[in-house]
Amino acid sequence: MEKMTKDSMKQAIVDKLRVNFGCTEEEATEANMMKACAMVLRDRMSAHAVETRAKVRKKQLRQVHYMSLEFLMGRSLMKNAYNLGVIEPMRAAIEELGFKPAHIFDMEPDAGLGNGGLGRLAACYLDSLSTLEIPAYGYSICYELGIFKQKIVDGQQLELPDNWKDQGDAWLIPRPDEVEEVH
Repeated sequence: MEKMTKDSMKQAIVDKLRVNFGCTEEEATEANMMKACAMVLRDRMSAHAVETRAKVRKKQLRQVHYMSLEFLMGRSLMKNAYNLGVIEPMRAAIEELGFKPAHIFDMEPDAGLGNGGLGRLAACYLDSLSTLEIPAYGYSICYELGIFKQKIVDGQQLELPDNWKDQGDAWLIPRPDEVEEVH
């Protein structure tokens, strides 16, 4: 896979803005920019996944299939850019497109798809498998809402829905042929 430079990253982001959001970089909102950046990284990650699956099939390697009802992965944009070795080109491209990289990275919601320890542990298992280059898949429920957002009003906790998919859906790749509805 070719190394991304600031210019190739910028062009990839601009292409996502035009194709997926129907806007130019001048018309784009911070939300459009965050999602476009996530989609650029998602495309690279998908290409890696295709290569890995081909290698696994060819060499008949074992794979890990990890099922968990919850995953607390944390924010993915900056972490994935770093892990793919493109954090600096992405920062430079975002800045050159007229946005503040810190704002773009910070606006991504933390997909709270669990209730704490077990979800974080599941995420750590996936991180470890990736670090060790063990071919693995993580399976879970794609919750419509995360844990909840907490707000304190008049000294009392108020729980609000955590609609993480408004911004976090850029990471999702629809696979309608693999959907199972859980009642």
